[in-house]
Amino acid sequence: MLREKLINKKIGSDKNFNWRSYEPVRLEGFSDAVFGFAVTLLVVSLEVPKTFDELLEMAEKISGKKLDWFFEVYLRHAPLPILNVKNLNNKVELSWETENNLPFPMPVDVSIDGKTIRVEMKDGKGSFQLPANVEYTIDPPGWLLMDMKK
Repeated sequence: MLREKLINKKIGSDKNFNWRSYEPVRLEGFSDAVFGFAVTLLVVSLEVPKTFDELLEMAEKISGKKLDWFFEVYLRHAPLPILNVKNLNNKVELSWETENNLPFPMPVDVSIDGKTIRVEMKDGKGSFQLPANVEYTIDPPGWLLMDMKK
């Protein structure tokens, strides 16, 4: 909502300023979630995590999911994960590359001829079939914070 208001008021319209996207990226969504966790804790227990590990433990407890892979890659290491993309006839293979070969099972959305699918990345690898003469776009809304190699 804030981004929309800034864009509507032409804030950041300078030619040297470049919006990454008109939609919030996953890192922004993640920071919003962390803020939400902190507010929830204040309301429920009046206790805010003091360490990174306490924050991870709290996030996993609230979400009911293991999130250590996400925290490791995005918050404890500087380089962005790299998504390798290989076109093999009518099949596209995807694989994540991370510093120190850390596990990174982040799923990837792909738009194929206007229809979006989610490619699950078990063990950091996934693939999808591509009909002949059809275009595709990796991460169409630009939500993933990554580098890409084709």
